Amino acid sequence: MTRASMLAVLSSDFVRTARASGLSPGTVIVTYAFRNAMLPVITTLSMVFSFLLGANVLVEKSVRLARHRLYAVEALISSDFAPVQGLSSPWP
Repeated sequence: MTRASMLAVLSSDFVRTARASGLSPGTVIVTYAFRNAMLPVITTLSMVFSFLLGANVLVEKSVRLARHRLYAVEALISSDFAPVQGLSSPWP
């Protein structure tokens, strides 16, 4: 993705203008092209990170529900009715 974005930026008008004004190739690539090519890469990485974070929340929620169910079953077996009453509401 970085390569595709960099190729698109290197063929843009402002990079061609920077080269025509006599800037060194390193300055053009680092200052103009690379900084602008990183925008879509950072956007995609942030979306991937948010999806991973959302999946983590779902996994933790399902594990938490499994623990609550196990706790409710153990409370029923030991005839401890207070946790059973507290956990008998619909699961979040």
